[in-house]
Amino acid sequence: MGVRKTTALATVLTCLFVLACQCPALAMGGPDDQQVSGKLTLDKAAHKAGETAKAMITLEIAKGFHLNADADQGPAGMPMQLVLEGDEALTLGLVSYPKARLAKLAFAEKKAAVFEDTIELTAEIVIAADAAKGPRKAELVLTYQGCNDQMCFMPVDLVLPVTVLVD
Repeated sequence: MGVRKTTALATVLTCLFVLACQCPALAMGGPDDQQVSGKLTLDKAAHKAGETAKAMITLEIAKGFHLNADADQGPAGMPMQLVLEGDEALTLGLVSYPKARLAKLAFAEKKAAVFEDTIELTAEIVIAADAAKGPRKAELVLTYQGCNDQMCFMPVDLVLPVTVLVD
């Protein structure tokens, strides 16, 4: 390896090291699957075209971690949000989040709205009036930012497949 390539490689590695030291959340990555798990259930097995299906989402958050709530977090972090992707015959209606707890975190000046332990949220999935009969497959994508009391991690997408049977 030539002197220029060695110098360039050393410069890149030094920059990465400095970035990791300045931003430990980036160095550590986001919460893994063991810190947050999700389960989705629908209110009934089949729905008619034009109806609204109710999806219940249960999140289990590991001890010592919390998720930023759906409220604006300001500079403290990104709020939780839910979107529906996939089948055009299905659209996302009203999403209801549980009441958040206000927590004073070591890295933030003001209290932040957070979710801890086990939470449940509901989402309406509106079925188009002209939806064809049969299974309609989509994904509810929950984007959240997990944190501990010292730092927040990069936002993560939890993908929850959903099949709405239209009869």
